[in-house]
Amino acid sequence: MYNIYIAYRLGFSHLTLGIEAQWRFVSSILGSSTIPQEEKTRLFDELYALDKTDTKIQWNLIIESRRARGEERKAIWQSCIQENINFSFHHLQYKLTGLNCGSVPAEERAQTIAEFADLIIELVNNRSRSVAKSFLAYFVPRHDDLTAFVETLRSALPKLKPEDTFAQKKITQLLENVELYNKSRALLKSKQA
Repeated sequence: MYNIYIAYRLGFSHLTLGIEAQWRFVSSILGSSTIPQEEKTRLFDELYALDKTDTKIQWNLIIESRRARGEERKAIWQSCIQENINFSFHHLQYKLTGLNCGSVPAEERAQTIAEFADLIIELVNNRSRSVAKSFLAYFVPRHDDLTAFVETLRSALPKLKPEDTFAQKKITQLLENVELYNKSRALLKSKQA
């Protein structure tokens, strides 16, 4: 990462990158342990001032959620799962993206993922469809062994009522996708061994 940063500062600064690409770059830099904090802050502040679009709001929410630890992370998670969220479902998606990022320590992700699995019926049945779809699309765990998550989903299905067709469909799809991910992950690990 540091080499990419140096190349950017020395040789690529003449390139015209789109605002989304610039935010992806700065977001990656913010996760680096080799670049000084002052430089990371400077890069973020420069881009935030430069960006005149709503993209900066999106990336700020993602970065804020990704960097949050401990009680701050719990507060962001609680704001996402409360019954009446006080922000748009787009902002929910950005926050969930940050909370689910691979740079978040595994133990913190695991705790939030376990809570998500326990709440999945409530989140799908008792929220608007756009909020439910946001959780199912943006908070699907991607970085971990999902065996426990699969078991929780399987145990949730019998708890659904016959009239919960949307939840049955979406949770079944999620279960199939996660099982496929787990199998692919195991196969990849066996080939690497």
